[in-house]
Amino acid sequence: PPRSFCDGADLRAIVLAAVGEALDPARTASARATSAPAAAVHDVRKAIRRTRAIVDLVSRALPKRERKDIRNALVGARRSLGPARDLVVASEALVAVATAPEVAPAAATIVDAARADAPTPQAIADDVSRAVAIALAQGDAIAAALPDELSLRSLTRGLAETYRRARRARRKARRSDRA
Repeated sequence: PPRSFCDGADLRAIVLAAVGEALDPARTASARATSAPAAAVHDVRKAIRRTRAIVDLVSRALPKRERKDIRNALVGARRSLGPARDLVVASEALVAVATAPEVAPAAATIVDAARADAPTPQAIADDVSRAVAIALAQGDAIAAALPDELSLRSLTRGLAETYRRARRARRKARRSDRA
């Protein structure tokens, strides 16, 4: 069972274990990217986002330059998989709409055109492999940059800042809904 912060647990080890767990789906997704590219893209993007969330939690403990480099690399890796994700989502939506007889001929034409321009499963697998390599390298960078002693206070501050950002984003979203 996981140790609590109260019994003297090594926060650094706990954070690094969380990073490892966050990146595990990316490791396995890379192996099945050719056979199930949509699922692999989804799993890698999710793993990268979870890793970024952990970086946000420990951001005060990381040196500024390393923190920025790690975040930028993770953002870039996640964005590099965006077009593949968009293609999958669009084709699934189009297939759902195409069942209506009124739009079936036009939808079939669009699907055929999209398939002609679509990246091959191998190209998607290559993109997934590159994104996974970048994400795993950032896991190593986190381990190298994280100080040996990680205070509960810095982790608490990271959590508070993450919560503040989420609340601001929620308020902003509600304001835009009213417009």
